[in-house]
Amino acid sequence: MKRFILFLRSEIKLLLNHKVVLIVALLQPALMYSLMSIVFVEPTFDLYINPPQNQQEQLFLDAMQQVGIESGIPYINPIVVEENESNWIRQFINLETINGKLHVNQTFGHIDSNLIKNLRNRGTAAALIYWQDELGDQAIAIHEVPILPKDIVFIAYFGMALIPMGIFLGTGITSAILASYDFENGMILEMRMSPLPDGQHLLVQFLRIISIGMLSACINIFTVGIISGVWPSQIFSLVLPVGLLALAGGCLGMVSAFITRKALPAFLITLVISLLNWLLGDAFGLSSGFAGWYERLSYLAPNRYMVEILFPHYYHLEAGSLPLAWTILSCVAITACIGMLLFRRQYFKGEIK
Repeated sequence: MKRFILFLRSEIKLLLNHKVVLIVALLQPALMYSLMSIVFVEPTFDLYINPPQNQQEQLFLDAMQQVGIESGIPYINPIVVEENESNWIRQFINLETINGKLHVNQTFGHIDSNLIKNLRNRGTAAALIYWQDELGDQAIAIHEVPILPKDIVFIAYFGMALIPMGIFLGTGITSAILASYDFENGMILEMRMSPLPDGQHLLVQFLRIISIGMLSACINIFTVGIISGVWPSQIFSLVLPVGLLALAGGCLGMVSAFITRKALPAFLITLVISLLNWLLGDAFGLSSGFAGWYERLSYLAPNRYMVEILFPHYYHLEAGSLPLAWTILSCVAITACIGMLLFRRQYFKGEIK
């Protein structure tokens, strides 16, 4: 027990000696999410329109205010301006009633084709609502039945998918740096000369990996909740999957250090694999929605299964097979741990006892 406590104190001291690495590993995903939440395009677009002159034109203005999503977020923010003020505006809707018929002219002063498409689609949506209201009893009623019980803004999904990335990246980077430091400061030689097995040292490293994973998950869940206003349900049931993903990321970092024996190459290998794991692991949407090669490659990303486990806690709906996600994530963590242990014993045989 005394030897275990000494290993624990040594691991904590070594971790604190790399404060910058620890801070970057823990805060980088949260800072990235905070910055991305600022630059994300809001669904509400300002559309400038001239003042309505009659009931028909007023009905069209009312239709513009109805364009939105189920959660109540509007797609259009109509701003009434005089026509002589539209010279400085890059998008303007001019309403005219000619021979009792409403004419809607939408003009653009943009060169961004994607922005023009979005502005035009919002104007078209308002026209369709106006047209449906005018048809009266002859209108075709379309009843939308949402798949999700509650409409949640995309920024919440992006943050949810970033939580596994923070766990995997944080544990991977810290493990890569600390394990490579064992080679650089001669710790490997001390372990070789020790008459006792290094199982306690490995246990301390696993505890450190899981602790960093838990801390990263807490920081990112808190950041996502503060910015998006969406919090997961039954948060304590996420402890086990967080620990499994943390072990997978931590073992990856340690193996990278064993291969390179240098901090910088181990850091870069872990960083690249972590980013690929994030991009392929449902980073911007469920892989089943993209299909094709992206969906096939996503099966190789542990983050995909963590996102599927997190999904019911945010959306109250399963995405994919939850038992399968648990099984594969557990297999990935166990395989990573066994692979790391075998790597220590076989690859550096005679150097690590």
